Amino acid sequence: MRNALISHTLRRRRLLLWLAGLFAIFSLAGFLLAPVLLKKQLIKHGSAALHRPVSIEEVRLNPWTLSLTVRGLVITAHDGAEFAGWDELFVDFAPVASLARLTWTFDQVRLVHPRGRVYREADGTLNIADLIPPAVPKPATQSAKPSAPPAVAVAHLRVERGEFTHADKARSAPFSTTFGPTSFELTDFTTRPNRSGAYTFAATTEAGEHFAWKGSLTFEPLGSVGRIEITDLALPKYAAYYRDFLRFDLASGQLGLIADYELALAANEPVVRLRDASATLAGLTLNAPGSSAPFLSIPELRVETLTADSAARTASIARVLVTGAALTAERRTDGSLDLVGLLTPKLPTSQPEQKPETASSPWSATLGTLEIADASLRLTDHSTPRPASVAIDQLGVIVHGVSTQLDREVSLTTTLRWNESGHLTLSGKIRPQPRSATLQVEAAGLALRPLDPYLAPFLNLLITNGTARAKGQLTLALTAAGAPDLRWTGDAGLAAFAAVDGEFSEPLFGFTDLAFTKINATTQPLAVALDEIAVKEPYAHVIIAPDRQLNFSAVVKGPRRPTQSETVAQASLPAVPDTAKPTAPSPHASAEASVSKPETRNPKPSIIIGRVTLAGARVTATDRSVEPAFTTELADFGGTISDLSSEQLARADVELTGRLGLAPLRISGKINPLSGDAYTDLKVAFTGIELRPFAPYSGRYAGYAIDKGKLSFDLGYHLSARELVGENKVMLDQFFLGEPIASPDATKLPIKLALALLRDRDGRITLELPVRGNLDDPDFKYGRIVWETLGNVIVKAATAPFAMLGGLFGAGHDLSAVDFASGSAELTPEALARLDGLIKALTERPGLSLEISSQPQPELDLAGLRTTQLDTLLRASKLRDFAATTTAAADPATVPLTPEERVRYLAELHAERCTTMAVALGAETTRTTGAVAPTQVEPPKGNLIVRNMRRLFGRGTKPAVVAAGPKAGTSVAPKLGSRNAKPDTVAAVVAAPLTPEEQWAQVLATLTPEATDYADLAARRAQRIQEYLLTKGQVEAARVFLASGGVPPASESSAVPRVVFNLK
Repeated sequence: MRNALISHTLRRRRLLLWLAGLFAIFSLAGFLLAPVLLKKQLIKHGSAALHRPVSIEEVRLNPWTLSLTVRGLVITAHDGAEFAGWDELFVDFAPVASLARLTWTFDQVRLVHPRGRVYREADGTLNIADLIPPAVPKPATQSAKPSAPPAVAVAHLRVERGEFTHADKARSAPFSTTFGPTSFELTDFTTRPNRSGAYTFAATTEAGEHFAWKGSLTFEPLGSVGRIEITDLALPKYAAYYRDFLRFDLASGQLGLIADYELALAANEPVVRLRDASATLAGLTLNAPGSSAPFLSIPELRVETLTADSAARTASIARVLVTGAALTAERRTDGSLDLVGLLTPKLPTSQPEQKPETASSPWSATLGTLEIADASLRLTDHSTPRPASVAIDQLGVIVHGVSTQLDREVSLTTTLRWNESGHLTLSGKIRPQPRSATLQVEAAGLALRPLDPYLAPFLNLLITNGTARAKGQLTLALTAAGAPDLRWTGDAGLAAFAAVDGEFSEPLFGFTDLAFTKINATTQPLAVALDEIAVKEPYAHVIIAPDRQLNFSAVVKGPRRPTQSETVAQASLPAVPDTAKPTAPSPHASAEASVSKPETRNPKPSIIIGRVTLAGARVTATDRSVEPAFTTELADFGGTISDLSSEQLARADVELTGRLGLAPLRISGKINPLSGDAYTDLKVAFTGIELRPFAPYSGRYAGYAIDKGKLSFDLGYHLSARELVGENKVMLDQFFLGEPIASPDATKLPIKLALALLRDRDGRITLELPVRGNLDDPDFKYGRIVWETLGNVIVKAATAPFAMLGGLFGAGHDLSAVDFASGSAELTPEALARLDGLIKALTERPGLSLEISSQPQPELDLAGLRTTQLDTLLRASKLRDFAATTTAAADPATVPLTPEERVRYLAELHAERCTTMAVALGAETTRTTGAVAPTQVEPPKGNLIVRNMRRLFGRGTKPAVVAAGPKAGTSVAPKLGSRNAKPDTVAAVVAAPLTPEEQWAQVLATLTPEATDYADLAARRAQRIQEYLLTKGQVEAARVFLASGGVPPASESSAVPRVVFNLK
């Protein structure tokens, strides 16, 4: 028993000794031998696999806990520098858990101070290219699913103080960065499906950039949910990767990003979802190449609450805030904007092949609020003759409701300060499609001076002061044709406006205030309506320079004259050959073109202005071309113009007053300058203008000083259908010239004699200066014609007294003669007007006597006397028939004739007085004597009988074909006879029946007045004029004489008879 016990004890001891020995051997092998062997194998196989020398400082192995520690691992690059390594790697394997879960389970994996260096050479090769196995194409027949990865679980993975360097020499500029220290921690990670593990990651760079990442990671399916944070990302650091695509330099800028994300990579299309993401951009500055001054700076840009879903293809941003942005732009001399070139990306020379896009639903995006605060803009424009500079600051923009659904309205609010003084506010709704906008506009104090250079190509002036204002609603839409439809409703105005001339910088014009009230303007249709235009205290300075140039005449710049080189170049161009000249289109082609392309005209705009108010206007005129210089001023000018309209029949009331010195001015009447047919009916009255201040002009041009006198005038203007009629009445009261003044420009005419002729018995000179003309006539210049007319009055007074008197009293008629109709002694309306003017002239000039001279004028009275004789013969024929049935006496002139009777008696008279031989002889005479051949002769238009015959016969205005008679004053053999010619001296023409008009012409040719007829007619004309002058009772009989002689002047050899006058 005891032996058995001892034996059992011995066996236990041996077992324990064996176990202890095995433990000692296992421990010695695991702690001492295995690390040496493992280190050797790691170095050997690691160097072979990495193609680089591998060194390990220490390997430790705990065979009982199955934990492994590898310290001081260094991988040496081909250049001898460290390629990668770490200070310590600790791996703690969990065998029990691995067996229980059938998963390779690790309780802990810790990596301390891992290091790595990845770089790309200038030729584009990576230093790790030999570590990347080449891609092996899969066989086409292989269709089996890839094997699942081994099941691995890591309870705790930790990376401490990591440091990684990246360098890129293949870029246009070398790039390098160092990430470190970095840290990474992963817990409860497994490769089993639908299991996730939590992780955290943090890293910094040498530039102070911070990266943070935490969340959960799923291996199967591959995905992650978490939060990523990037702060202080230095954008200029990465310039090597984007500078080849930009035309500007990104001088500074830091980017920050915070986002909750969800990433799923197992599906056919990766799915990315962002929630509550935000981004910041701070200190962004963009410089033009070679410039140290930024053209764009953004102190802060924030994107708040960004949400995106790549599966649903939706994205939304709650708010984008831009604070303190400053933009500087420059327009070059060629008109191009530098920003266009700077912000246009560079495109690579070879574009990658574009893959066809697969059909997919479009993205839907919304932006809740876009806010720009305290921004500024400075624009310098060198394309103008003078550089223009516009400065905008305190710019604020708030936009709500931006969306890819373009039919939704977007609300907009914009405020800004203009050139440090003016303010502008816009607020309202905008719809991108169809394009429309409704904006409330409020502007005040917008300086106009910065815009002055834009007027330089057209106006030679400088705006020295002035601000603009506006308040109202602006509406924008598009018509069906795509034309913009703009509407403005509200007020607008300018204040404190002042402009000087561009050459001497002398004041030109301006005003205290210009207000447009209750404007309603549209472009479709084009129309403007407003209640009032009010101008307060406008002024203008009119200056005539010593060279007699008017300052306002140089304000509007004309077309540029070609330089001498351009003229020579144009002259040297070869002439266009005739074959190259286009031929005129045929009438048929023109007609077809006119049908196929009808002319379209834009309708004229509708303009309605309730009232124009002018208050306190002042016009100063200075003439430096005379010595001494002359200055006068029109002051206190103002009034109203009411109811202006472009309607054709509208008439605006005008009532304006002012004063020149102490002389009052009044303008009244009706106008319509806005209609297609401009209308004007104005009266302008100036009373009592003192003339002594105008002595510089009288001394220079008249050669005399002004002793005394006042000027008054009444001007009447009537414009309708482009025809302007001006009635100008000028009155000089007690106007007398003083001492003579030597002047090379003075007239040589007896100016004092002319004034004495013009001056009436009361010491007044009254002139009528009518002006008539068509505004479409390029030669019609109203002002020039008025002054020429006034000058002609003075000249005529000295050289042509009758023309002068006609201008003053005869409504512009020449009173030296009176015209009569051929064969008539009746005074025509024109003759009566001349005689009335002559009566008025003789009444106003009692020292004048008149001689009436009337002489026979056979050449001019032949046609008229023939017509009178023929009419008498027709009436006598009827009287002859009438006498056969009655014994009552009658005057042939009083016998009435119906049209039918005229035709019948004319035919009888033609048969009685005309024969075939007469016509034949007349034709033969035409051939032998050179007389006018038969032609189309139209009876006198003024003959009432002929006109009635035309209407009766339906001939209209078509002339009749008759045998032309002899010229006036000539004799053709055989003579057809006098008024008593016998029927047997002529023969009737039987060639063809004659029309009444032809009969009329042939009968006229047979009538020849006697010399006494002409003498009697001349005497009756003179007596008729004398009777008219005396029966008016205004001219004494002792001042009117009948005289012989008096042939009309050769220069006035008119086609009508006349009676001439002489003054004594």
